[in-house]
Amino acid sequence: MKLLYLAAVALAAATVVGGATAGNRAATLPLVHAGQLTIATYGTGFPTVVINKDGTIGGTSGAWFNAFAKENGLKIKLFQTTFTSAILAVQQGKADVTMDIYYTPERAKALYYSYPFSVEGLQVFTKKNLSYTGPASLKGKKVGAVSGVVWTPTLKKYFGSNLLEFPSQAQAGTAFLNGQVDAYFEADAQYFTPPINKSANVVPHNISPGQYGVPAGDVRGYGYNIVSCKAKALATALNATLTKLETSGQWAQVLKAAGAPPGTLAAEVPPRQMPKQGC
Repeated sequence: MKLLYLAAVALAAATVVGGATAGNRAATLPLVHAGQLTIATYGTGFPTVVINKDGTIGGTSGAWFNAFAKENGLKIKLFQTTFTSAILAVQQGKADVTMDIYYTPERAKALYYSYPFSVEGLQVFTKKNLSYTGPASLKGKKVGAVSGVVWTPTLKKYFGSNLLEFPSQAQAGTAFLNGQVDAYFEADAQYFTPPINKSANVVPHNISPGQYGVPAGDVRGYGYNIVSCKAKALATALNATLTKLETSGQWAQVLKAAGAPPGTLAAEVPPRQMPKQGC
């Protein structure tokens, strides 16, 4: 994301927590590969998820993971895939963790959630030539969303065959810009990221709870890191690192460096409390 000050994020991540003084502790962590934190990633360009040009992870999730790896003497390995496949990779034991995932009771039966670290709001993006006044504006229109995202099943019920699902934000955004769909439902931060990049021809509209059948918890939701149900100790250890970052004041530096666009929910700081776990 162009608005992100990646160098500042990298600096914040490099200075947090301290050196690898807990190498022995790392040996007890339930990891897919010993000595390595394998992270399933599914995109780049918004405050929570950034893949730097050199292949390292940045953004707010990256600052958290980098601090955790340094504290525990771990190397980081990125497992790059799509959103839906990132979740499956954790379930299937191909990756230790993936980031910025909404909570649902169904997911919680097969996955274990960390503390939340982001807050996002659902918007619908339209072109300037479409006079949007609410749900009635999209009657009979083709709309797009990313497969596997928490609000997509609800939108499928509302729009039926007029909803087209895409495997990634990049593909959904490109289809919207190219006119394959008339509107694109996505988290607010995606307006500022590739491929939309604050396009002058794109207008974001906030979604109110209940519109399109979307419940309040999905209109404004927390983003969590998730691990497998067999790796609860990993989530606990990750939470401990985030607590240290916040207590020391370094997490505030991370958020400032990430440059979440003013006025977006991504700039808010959620409470440090795990949701109701299902496994």
